[in-house]
Amino acid sequence: MLGAAHSWSRFCEFEKQGPTILGGSLVRYNLYETSDHKWMTLGALEEKFWKKFCDVIGKPEWGSFSFKEENDIRSELEKIFKEKTQQEWTLIGEKSDVCLFPVEENLKLSQPSKKTPQVGQHNQKILKSLGVKK
Repeated sequence: MLGAAHSWSRFCEFEKQGPTILGGSLVRYNLYETSDHKWMTLGALEEKFWKKFCDVIGKPEWGSFSFKEENDIRSELEKIFKEKTQQEWTLIGEKSDVCLFPVEENLKLSQPSKKTPQVGQHNQKILKSLGVKK
């Protein structure tokens, strides 16, 4: 019963606070698909970056929007991002310093060694190093 009460209180607290800022609820801090079906990250949380971004895309009137008002422009901003490729948006981000970056694909992950140990292969060596005797 106590667990349910705790869950309910956390839900009520969430309802008071609204969606999390960094969870995709803000248009100024979100992912956007580009015309070549790749993705860009926009991280313009600070007002100066948001205003600059709005100027760069030709929408200076959006720069004064509050967080709540931004939801009204979400679909329009998604359309704007789909007008350019990821490479074009990346260049815009580099030239204008507006916290706009590409989402990298196919990251090279380190490959596991081809000589992986067998289960228990090093047990005796480890135990001996810890001072454990047979």
